[in-house]
Amino acid sequence: VVPEAPPGAVPASAAESSCMQQGQSQGLAVQGVVGTREVSGSDGVARSRDVMLRVARGQQVYEVRCSYSYASGQARIMSL
Repeated sequence: VVPEAPPGAVPASAAESSCMQQGQSQGLAVQGVVGTREVSGSDGVARSRDVMLRVARGQQVYEVRCSYSYASGQARIMSL
């Protein structure tokens, strides 16, 4: 049985894909998705998805958080 997505949510793969593209557009070598979680507002409605990416820049490999907004359909790298 596959759990039903919360109201307002998009498939995780869409958020992950957008976040990976956003990381690449910022010059990061995205190696993959480390984790993902739904972010809900105080009303319990899903607002966004946080996606943790493993990235490389130069010789450094680290994780960054990307926030994918369901309202705008935009991904934004939150930390570098």
